[in-house]
Amino acid sequence: MSDSNSFTSLSSIVDHIHDLAEDADSLHVDDILEMIGSRSFGPLMVVPALMAVIPFIGAIPGMTILTGLAIVAIACQILLGRSHVWVPKKVRQIPLDRSALKKGAGGFEGTAEFIDKFMTYRLAWATRGAGLWVTALVMVILGVAMLPTALLPWAVLVPGMAALVLALGITARDGLVVVIGWLLAAGAVYAVYSFAASSESISV
Repeated sequence: MSDSNSFTSLSSIVDHIHDLAEDADSLHVDDILEMIGSRSFGPLMVVPALMAVIPFIGAIPGMTILTGLAIVAIACQILLGRSHVWVPKKVRQIPLDRSALKKGAGGFEGTAEFIDKFMTYRLAWATRGAGLWVTALVMVILGVAMLPTALLPWAVLVPGMAALVLALGITARDGLVVVIGWLLAAGAVYAVYSFAASSESISV
């Protein structure tokens, strides 16, 4: 199991996913969990958010629902005060598209390195204690908001990006990024709600 200290940046997570997909003969959710480590809540939330927003990965049928539920499950365990993430055996055994993961992670490496340049340790209060609790609650809401976006191509990018920003802020302990993530989350939830409301009025 990987040391959580190895995953303090987006590029490190992307690189490890790419290497894992390249070296493995087959890939399952359990392989990702083993790579990150069950105590690394930040990086564990980065992974499903990342999978939701990278085109080659997010376009896989059912991926939006899987990533949304994964975010909800991890965030709920933060709210419950758990020291490590528990994942049901059936979820661990879900197969992943190794080719799509490799292609998606490889194409995202440059973007990840660019994003990392803006990450630094600041506003620590937003990354721990009450700040972390608020972020976990917001992540639950975002994860739920991702579910209806499965009905519309690329709509998951809206809540997915907000979730990714929040997860990155927690991982890098960058409170400013977390605060920005809160604001993005508010906009994302409003956008998903507006989409759902307009879809309902059209169907009526």
